[in-house]
Amino acid sequence: MIKKFFCVLTLVSILVSCRSTYKIFYPSYDDEKITKTSLKQLLKLNPSPSVVLRVPNTNDNATSNSVRSQEDRVFYSSVEKELLKAGLNVRDRGLINTSIVNAQSTDYSKIPALMNTDLIIEIVDINRAVPYSTHEVTPIDRKTGVEKNKVIEPILYQSNGAFVEYKVVLVKTNEVAGLYKFYYKPCPTGCLLQEFKVVKKSEKKTSRVGEIREYVVIASKVENFLNASVKDLVAALREIE
Repeated sequence: MIKKFFCVLTLVSILVSCRSTYKIFYPSYDDEKITKTSLKQLLKLNPSPSVVLRVPNTNDNATSNSVRSQEDRVFYSSVEKELLKAGLNVRDRGLINTSIVNAQSTDYSKIPALMNTDLIIEIVDINRAVPYSTHEVTPIDRKTGVEKNKVIEPILYQSNGAFVEYKVVLVKTNEVAGLYKFYYKPCPTGCLLQEFKVVKKSEKKTSRVGEIREYVVIASKVENFLNASVKDLVAALREIE
């Protein structure tokens, strides 16, 4: 009788489990967007300003081997393409950056090579390993797609997201007129539970973190986010009151 009851109970558990898909949803970080009035006024008077891209490595030029990685080099080119598509006049990054380095000055308004440039768009930082973690698991009904009550587990589900940070400088006044930071969280629509791999188990049974499971984000998804962040940047620049 006990065996029969156990079998029925197990069967019911399996059926209930089969009715649901289990996902991990990470909390979001808020994007940061600061656009000063001076930048808004410039873009209102001149919707297609002349811009040049500056990158994290101050010795960078378009053909230099000093760029941190091939991925970054591809990203920088993508940024320039998106700026062109948005109607901005993009100046040669390699030539301008060389002039800035040779001038040994942080005052852009005093560098002759920048006389015909309105804006410097600087990539301040790119981080492809922003940590995200949670103990929450969300069951989702397979038929209706409705989320059920979250379950708190003794398992820590972790993954890496990314962010990219931009700075916009008005060349004539050398004023920092815009600061923007865009975040990418792993699996914006939820990471499937079965795609996590166990990376560490706790030896203490009393530990709140029984084990750690990790979801590895496909690199191309992060690169797609970085490319999309340029469109977010342009959209932020176009938000003129």
